[in-house]
Amino acid sequence: MKITISKKVFFHLFAVATWSSQVTGAYCNWGGCTGVPQGCCDESALSWCNANENQCESGCSGEWCTNAFSYCSWASTCDGTIVSTEYCNASEGQCTDDCGGNWCANGNGNGGGGGPTPPIPTPPTPSPHTPPTPTPGTFTATTTRYWDCSCGACGCSFLPTGLGNEPVHCHSNAMFTAPANNEYGASFYGAAAISASLGGGNWMAEGCGKCWRVTGTSNAAGYEGTETTLVLKGTNFCPDGNPMCGAGAHFDIAAPGFDVTAYSFAHTCPEREPEEAGGFAACENWLITNNDPDINCDCSLFNDGVLKAGCENFYSLKWDNPVVTYEEVDCPPELSALHCGYPYATEVDMPETCASNLDGGDGPGGPDLYCGDGICTAEIGEDCNTCADDCNTCVEECGDGICSMAEACDSCPSDCGVCPPVCGDGYCDDLAGEDCNDCSEDCGSCCGDGSCDSEYGETCSSCATDCGACPPTDGDMCCSSNSKDCLDSDWCNENEANCASCGDAVWMEEGSCNGLGKWEACTNDQGACCGSLSCQGDQYYAQCL
Repeated sequence: MKITISKKVFFHLFAVATWSSQVTGAYCNWGGCTGVPQGCCDESALSWCNANENQCESGCSGEWCTNAFSYCSWASTCDGTIVSTEYCNASEGQCTDDCGGNWCANGNGNGGGGGPTPPIPTPPTPSPHTPPTPTPGTFTATTTRYWDCSCGACGCSFLPTGLGNEPVHCHSNAMFTAPANNEYGASFYGAAAISASLGGGNWMAEGCGKCWRVTGTSNAAGYEGTETTLVLKGTNFCPDGNPMCGAGAHFDIAAPGFDVTAYSFAHTCPEREPEEAGGFAACENWLITNNDPDINCDCSLFNDGVLKAGCENFYSLKWDNPVVTYEEVDCPPELSALHCGYPYATEVDMPETCASNLDGGDGPGGPDLYCGDGICTAEIGEDCNTCADDCNTCVEECGDGICSMAEACDSCPSDCGVCPPVCGDGYCDDLAGEDCNDCSEDCGSCCGDGSCDSEYGETCSSCATDCGACPPTDGDMCCSSNSKDCLDSDWCNENEANCASCGDAVWMEEGSCNGLGKWEACTNDQGACCGSLSCQGDQYYAQCL
């Protein structure tokens, strides 16, 4: 994918984590000073946005509020120290009932009212906010975790049977055990959505397929201090619409089961892989509604061995969105071999390198599940064709539910599926998906049939015969993400309908504004914002929004 935004770039909204800050009488908020400290997506953003007025308003596009506010405390009295989550701070009920905290309303302990004092849990040690000191040749980056089943901006996906053109993230993107004594000193290999500063982009950008050696330290309460090295491959794009990704180098690590569905922009797992719905929700609340790292995560709910292993491997890190050091490296062959490409593979002809990252023995994925272990494991793609050692020799009989080596779609469709249509055979096979859009040789041209079919790309500019002549305009129109400059995408710029699918973009006349685009600083020129944008901020810093 990318691909929710324009061919749909799938955005990822990342996990909300814990943060610690001394109450200063002011806080950052996006809803009009509602009394709840906010900071987007994770521990680092929450703490950074609430540190001071400039970071709140200039860096986080929030509002610095000085009115009274309430918060959730782990202490028996309201000592002014917030060690909680945005969820726990949102209301008294969530604080006391779900999080076991003490509600401090407008600076008063115990919710400002009567009743027994809630139980006082042992406060977790907050995650470190000081980035590790990089060694020469390395840099620092922020991290989060996700797995929304969407296809991704690098094509590392497949098309499930029966879902049409709705790609799904390859299971092989899950984290797996690295080979022993590898040159990187890595414990695991995995995948990540990467920010633009690392080469990420809407579709097949330069960062796709690149690899980085990433080192971080565990920071979940009770597990602090264990350093682990990974090698991560870029398989998706983390767009600037997420503040963490727009701020610089960021890795959104692919971790099955850890997508926070309440905040995700593109969580499609229940629809695209309903048989794994329990697993994909298994760890979404880990360190979100409770600070105990030993609860709210059960990777055993996965049926698929590859997804289960990826969930368990990430969970073993005890990483709650830590800051990491990184350096770009040559991809190990185990990651280079994993499937990424377009057109997408289908579920019927899905390569093993999309279904699995397990190669047997002590290689990627570890020794638990592999061909030759004596167990015929369908979850990792084993059957009598792919692993006769575990699944026995195939009985080549049409109708046994197994497409054997001697069978094919034309000789045994009950086992191997219906053969795909052959464009050019003179027959327009609508049951097999042929139409005038993808096979004009058999089905004739779409343009000229008297119907303006937008699903086939017909517009006034491409087929005036069906859609009529385009209305005159004062100038050329285009799609813009900043109300000033046209996007570098022919598809988005083709028409207004396409533009509406290209993220937070607007349809505008090309060259109609020479002023300031979205996100540009307007501190000294508050009337120069393009289009419907307005200059927001204060006398110290303002930007067009």
